[in-house]
Amino acid sequence: MLLTDQRLDTTWKRALQNRYFVYGLALVGLSLLVLAIFMPYFFREVIAERKGIQLTDFILDHLTPVDWSWTIFALSYSSALLTIATNYKNPHTVAEGLATYCIVTWLRMLTIYLFTLEPPTGMIFLKDPFISFIVYPEFFAKDLFFSGHISSMTVFILMEPNKLMRWIKIVAALIVAALIMVQHVHYTLDVVAAPVFTYGVYRLVIRLQKASEKLR
Repeated sequence: MLLTDQRLDTTWKRALQNRYFVYGLALVGLSLLVLAIFMPYFFREVIAERKGIQLTDFILDHLTPVDWSWTIFALSYSSALLTIATNYKNPHTVAEGLATYCIVTWLRMLTIYLFTLEPPTGMIFLKDPFISFIVYPEFFAKDLFFSGHISSMTVFILMEPNKLMRWIKIVAALIVAALIMVQHVHYTLDVVAAPVFTYGVYRLVIRLQKASEKLR
């Protein structure tokens, strides 16, 4: 975690006195709103009918598909709720997490469009009990490169200032990654690429946030 003790002690009242922090937070909020409106169209109308590439995956070929959907969702949503519960009072942590998630989501949509993949052979459909009903068409499975579950888990890890909580989330993320592959929901490439892209975006967000603080 890259936050200093002083920034961790910053209150929302103090953070909101920095107009650049407010501008950035407003921009992220607007971007998330646009995402919520645009994503259903993107996946239902653009990606659903787009021809993808079928990859050969040596690792998946040696894993017998097993349905771990509810365990994956339990770990993913528990990590999200834990992150909210322990960090909502830290404005910079929240802002960095939201900005990273927002940019990563836009980046995922770009890579999914440019590098559209067909689902792995033997995939057991993973249906999100919440998002699937809103964003994706029925039995949609082409949001592959790179993994949204693993990128989200990586965001939760990167924005966590508490060392113990961070390690708990790392273990949860590793379990989710393994179960996603066992279920053949993603290719190995999707899972490995997710933390790399997410970390790069997070470092960019940190740089932008520090630059805004210097302008205060």
